[in-house]
Amino acid sequence: SSFILLARGDGFYLFLPRQHLEDTLNRLRRFVLRARVTLEDASEALIRLGLAGDALTTDLQTVFGSDLPSQSFAVVSAGEMLLVRLPGTAPRWLALGPLEAMKDLWERLQARGAPVGPEAWALLTIQAGEPFVTAETAEHFLSLIHI
Repeated sequence: SSFILLARGDGFYLFLPRQHLEDTLNRLRRFVLRARVTLEDASEALIRLGLAGDALTTDLQTVFGSDLPSQSFAVVSAGEMLLVRLPGTAPRWLALGPLEAMKDLWERLQARGAPVGPEAWALLTIQAGEPFVTAETAEHFLSLIHI
């Protein structure tokens, strides 16, 4: 599967499509051996929002500070929330955090933003040239991007 790996607090989080979650966790568990590592589904602990467009930049700056990163996969934080800059010609972000913090962020962003659904997000991902693995293409590629 394709995913984004983020450090948050004392743990690491993989962000990937839910359809790949169980298979990815099962594969990673093979490599744990005796390490003091636990692998678990944290989907209920963190809410994620895909955000895109120039109009949101000002609102995001009021929450995350005026120095939003311009480099892909750079991260800024505000309280318990993280904001990840994603590749693309138009500003794209992945915001994540606990439910209450994300509700507050959602309220702020509603003035200039509107929900558009997964099809629009998939189009932005394709336009950005960001690869993603589907059920049909799983097991066909191996690639590692180190940043």
